[in-house]
Amino acid sequence: MDSKKTLSLFLLFVGIMPIMAQSVFSLKGKHIMLASNDITLTFTTVDKWGKYEYYATKAFDINDCNKNHICKEKLVGIPLYVNDVNATYNKSGKPQKLYLFLKSDANNYILQVSLGKTYYDGFKYQHKFFVSPEHLCIRYYDLDELTAFQNNMENASYYYPNSNDKCKFQKFGFNGTSMFYEYSQDGKTKQETFDSYITNISNNKYAQTPLERCFLGVKLEKDLISKCKQSIDSTLIQNFIKSFSNKEIYIKSGYGGFYQCGKIEIANTGYKTPNYEYVMLLTKDGKEKKQSVSENIIKNVVLADEYREEQRLLKEKEEREEQEQQAIFAQEEAQEKARLIKKYGKRKAQLILDEKVEIGFTKQMCIEAWGEPQDINRTITRNRVHEQWVYGIGCYLYFEGNFLTAIQN
Repeated sequence: MDSKKTLSLFLLFVGIMPIMAQSVFSLKGKHIMLASNDITLTFTTVDKWGKYEYYATKAFDINDCNKNHICKEKLVGIPLYVNDVNATYNKSGKPQKLYLFLKSDANNYILQVSLGKTYYDGFKYQHKFFVSPEHLCIRYYDLDELTAFQNNMENASYYYPNSNDKCKFQKFGFNGTSMFYEYSQDGKTKQETFDSYITNISNNKYAQTPLERCFLGVKLEKDLISKCKQSIDSTLIQNFIKSFSNKEIYIKSGYGGFYQCGKIEIANTGYKTPNYEYVMLLTKDGKEKKQSVSENIIKNVVLADEYREEQRLLKEKEEREEQEQQAIFAQEEAQEKARLIKKYGKRKAQLILDEKVEIGFTKQMCIEAWGEPQDINRTITRNRVHEQWVYGIGCYLYFEGNFLTAIQN
């Protein structure tokens, strides 16, 4: 998921839509805190040569633009409720004054800003201009937004981009000049200031709201935990936790051996960035280690006692099969011995069973004792046929006719 999408979901979670107030009229009905006692006017004039010039000046600045501050009192840092915002116009429809009706816990305020004034440039040329109410720049903090954010983020943990240090949001505050948010990290309390909103429909300086810029790309711990839970079938992991937590287990395959399994829980195993996954705490020979839990691991874990019983039954089965094979072999051996005794007599039968040959053995007796030869070299004379049977390197049997006459071994 890219950082922009993550941020949008984050702001939706805390109930903040990333939409900036675009004019002073949008302040009506809001709880705000002014970030500055100044109002900035933005307007365009035409000099005597017909050239357009853009000006931005404070409402109480030089050139008699408006010597009144937005209020005679300093209101910065005071929580205010905007009851109403009104503008007045002359008969020709030109804007004249803007009124903001504000209320604090102790007082009511009516703030007045003149919208039509005479402006003198550096050459003392006089220009008459009128400023649209939408072109007033008032710096403020949206307390409704901050309250919703704080309520939803209370004790919430998160990670900044490219960091594995967990942070926990605590509260918002005002230091006399700007708003800040307080959070804990590595056991220490830290503060970060952030910008205010600015009313002005033409002000596109920022693509994100002040809070968006503070928390751009952050990862909420609860989202990382939710992603981890979705990575493994819920029924499978819950049964696994119930079956093996705080018990002796055996892990098959290449993971290997007997372990004492402690808690099975979701933990951050990341190094440079957070990585939440199910892990089980294993102890073996006094040493502890954390083993990530995957579906493959789950398939290879059994209770130690069950594994021992399984191995005991398997060993019994192997021993039983071996005994059965030995009985079959003994029976076959007895039958073979009886056959050879019947055919060749007791002494020669025993020699054959011992894989031995002697002079006078017939070819068949030699085959029964040593098996078929690898090769046969035959020599034919006038009266006889001589054969050499080859059994490997340096092992030969010599026959005249059907009988063994010599052994070279």
